[in-house]
Amino acid sequence: MITQLELDNSKRSTFQECPRKFYWNYDQHLVSKRGSSALRFGSVLHRGLEEYYKIVLENGLPAIDDYSKRCLLAMKDEWDTATDEREDWWLDWRTFENCVTTFLNYVQYWEEVDKDAGIEVLQVEDKFTLALPPISGIPLNFIGRIDLVLRLHGTTHVMDHKTTSMNLNIMSNRVGRSAQTIGYLYATQVQHPEFEAHDFFINYCYSHANKSRSRDSLAQQAAGGGALFTGFKNEFLRMPEIHTERIMAEWVYMFRQTAAHIVECYKKDFFPMNFDSCEGKYGKCTYLGLCEQQCGFREANTESYTKSEWDPRR
Repeated sequence: MITQLELDNSKRSTFQECPRKFYWNYDQHLVSKRGSSALRFGSVLHRGLEEYYKIVLENGLPAIDDYSKRCLLAMKDEWDTATDEREDWWLDWRTFENCVTTFLNYVQYWEEVDKDAGIEVLQVEDKFTLALPPISGIPLNFIGRIDLVLRLHGTTHVMDHKTTSMNLNIMSNRVGRSAQTIGYLYATQVQHPEFEAHDFFINYCYSHANKSRSRDSLAQQAAGGGALFTGFKNEFLRMPEIHTERIMAEWVYMFRQTAAHIVECYKKDFFPMNFDSCEGKYGKCTYLGLCEQQCGFREANTESYTKSEWDPRR
């Protein structure tokens, strides 16, 4: 039985998707030995943006010579660290070079806009632990890391960076009014009322390339190598969201309801499968092979996975 429950948005949404997936991922800390190039690309770009906005916080908007070396070194360190954590990787267009290109294009795209808006960075990568009312006597903490809090035109915005290769119109409609953005705005208002933050920006960074159908690309694939890609491009969009006090109160209620269900699973020592989630929008669940084993979930053979404990505050 647990003595404390710490939930971030990833844990909360995973449990809502499937309690058994939550057990594999966040109780047993199992992750695939094959890394996701999309996640690595996103974490490396995040690292570059983190370093860039730290420079803005310290000195205001910098010239390219003042930020490029520091940011690119941070990105390379993140790339190497992420790569070493997995045994194998899918090869596609999400290379380190394309990640650097995306970062430089992002800075160039927003630089004049932010300058005209009188950008003032208030916080970068704010790690938080926010106590909520306990569940059946068990302390409950909402934890996380907020990418950015800044002022534009004198108005404070909480901002979360999102990397995607999906059409931005589709992505913005899908993410709008997400529990993550509501929770982050709530956490900022509780911990930093002096910021007077009342809205949220989702900071989209779109990257994409097409698989080449050239003779060289097809020959390389036939020989067992990765495909060649062409037409790499970026698009950028900041999508505003406004969440009222009523919406945030409902978010707290639903967050605690999810926490209560998690506590109940621990008390019963049982995390049921949600069979509707075995096939998702990105394909089969990572843990489907474990759930299909004809044994109790605690007796499953997990040797095809590696362990990595998740905490957004690290």
